[in-house]
Amino acid sequence: MSDLYSSQYEILEKEIREMYKNNIPKYLDTILPQLLMMYNESFWLDQSEYKRNWDYSKTQKLFGILKDVLSTEDQKTPPILNLSNEEKTKIAGANTKLQVLNKVTNKVQDEQDDLNYAELIFRLRNLELEKESEIDRNRIDYLNEQIQQLKILIGNRGSKIVDLDQSKTHVNNKLQQLLQERKRELSQVDTFVNSDKNIRIKDISGLYDNIFFYYVNNQPIIEDFEFKNDLDFFGYNKLWELMRDNKNKQLNFRNILHPLTIKEGSIIRMITKDPTNKTLLSNAKVISDFYKSIVGPKITNLERLPQFYNNEENPELKKVMDIMIHCVKFTICSNLFLTIVKMISKLVIKSNPEQDSTFLETNINNILNDIPELITFLLTEAPEVLVKVALGIYENEYDQDKDIGDTTNALEPILDIVKKIRRIPISEDSDFYEDLKTQILPYYSTISMKMINTMKVTLDNYNRYLMIKSRHMEILNELI
Repeated sequence: MSDLYSSQYEILEKEIREMYKNNIPKYLDTILPQLLMMYNESFWLDQSEYKRNWDYSKTQKLFGILKDVLSTEDQKTPPILNLSNEEKTKIAGANTKLQVLNKVTNKVQDEQDDLNYAELIFRLRNLELEKESEIDRNRIDYLNEQIQQLKILIGNRGSKIVDLDQSKTHVNNKLQQLLQERKRELSQVDTFVNSDKNIRIKDISGLYDNIFFYYVNNQPIIEDFEFKNDLDFFGYNKLWELMRDNKNKQLNFRNILHPLTIKEGSIIRMITKDPTNKTLLSNAKVISDFYKSIVGPKITNLERLPQFYNNEENPELKKVMDIMIHCVKFTICSNLFLTIVKMISKLVIKSNPEQDSTFLETNINNILNDIPELITFLLTEAPEVLVKVALGIYENEYDQDKDIGDTTNALEPILDIVKKIRRIPISEDSDFYEDLKTQILPYYSTISMKMINTMKVTLDNYNRYLMIKSRHMEILNELI
């Protein structure tokens, strides 16, 4: 599937690298394949609802036609959840907390390395050896002074190393504990999949919201999601990275247009060699009916109905924008949240340089708990507003979001949110506020605008491609 999006992403990546010196948000390269695979799954959902003369018997026939190109994995489960034990381990290791803890461990190790303890011991031994063989009293006095100073320095650094060792042990223990917990939680995929409430949902973006909160983050299945500060965004992104990189996983009936394209090309080639083969002609008719009943009307309605983000006037556009919002939410907005958390962490460490990791972690969590609006805003309001503003498509003529103007303004509420932090007051003239306002938010605003526009271009190109294929199959059936 990479040929459907790779050129567009390469253009985007080149622009970002030139503007921001290779600074690209983590997992940004998973958005376009995620977009297309979720969009493909919306066609699968449409055919499973038997719309526009597409019935159960045709679904069974189409499945039979595609069966020899489909993977051997479960075809009813979202393919993103068909996971091997090795893949589950990779997802567990990508956990956002684990990434942070690994960085802390590396930082502690770097601090230990910077102490040069072994080098100091080496210097001390050589000074003592020189003293033993020295007979000049002035030189001996000088060496004694150097040795004494070095012993004090070694003692201080030795104590620091003990503290760092304890800190590293604490972090490593937490890291291993969390890794085992994540592996154990991810092993519960069957329980998640077997619940009709989780994967039979008649809404693609809602389905993957469920996968993020209930499966990746192991939240109890309740009506409302919990917007906690320790949500595992990277584990979810890793799911999509594994899906993108696994061609076999993509050959799933739910990713219907991908295996259909492969089989369709094969059937056309065989018909040119054997134009009277009744099985081939019958299969071509079923595929043509799928385009005519499912693909064509969906794309036509998407493009020709009023361009408003609501189910009454353009339900297909609403579904597509919801998919785009989902992609922005769990990649761009999640990266922005983690960037702000990192800024807060640096501020806490700077204010408490002598405190251990447990104290710092507690303080950082307390600060984030002071501003629950931050994670809620970035996972609810911000993604929708960013997509609406970037596309210039709103719920109706009176949608208040039209007044926001651009993606930079869409993120401005964050500035008011961080000013609510009580434990470390943040004023408008502070470095934290200034960096957030002049560097971080403009960066994510630009990334959002460029990526959303790239998503739009990618989908437009894909829809044109599908309509051409639909017309080709229609012509083929007219000729035979």
